[in-house]
Amino acid sequence: MNVGDEGRYVEFISRSLNGSAMNVGVDWLEPGEIHVLHRHAEAEEWYHVVRGTAKIRVGDVEQVCGPGTGVFIPADAAHRVENISDETCEFLYEARTLGRRGPDQAPGTVPALVTGPLRRPAEPTRRTGAPWPQPSPSGSTRRLSIPLG
Repeated sequence: MNVGDEGRYVEFISRSLNGSAMNVGVDWLEPGEIHVLHRHAEAEEWYHVVRGTAKIRVGDVEQVCGPGTGVFIPADAAHRVENISDETCEFLYEARTLGRRGPDQAPGTVPALVTGPLRRPAEPTRRTGAPWPQPSPSGSTRRLSIPLG
């Protein structure tokens, strides 16, 4: 975790969960929260905004991103995410360590994110002491689940 980092996340695939070189999960930032500027020297990363509006910086480029926006982050590129909306910003992420590609993956390609049905995952990991968002009365709070076996 980065010092000063905010928000919550759930990992579905990671080195700590199953020894994978790929890391896949979902991240939530409340209004005004920031996933601080950081870099991954040996990993490419990809974000996909599901809900809310985020200001995403990659290198020297900053862009406002809404639902449906995908962002590719090359290895060693400094990047950060700030929720600039009045609602929770939810985004999917995937990162892959470059030295451990699958046998069918050519260098420089981005692996596809394969998802299962949307449902509420196990309790998210907290980055701060912020309160958890509550599902709406209609139960429309969406969460991502990836079957692992």
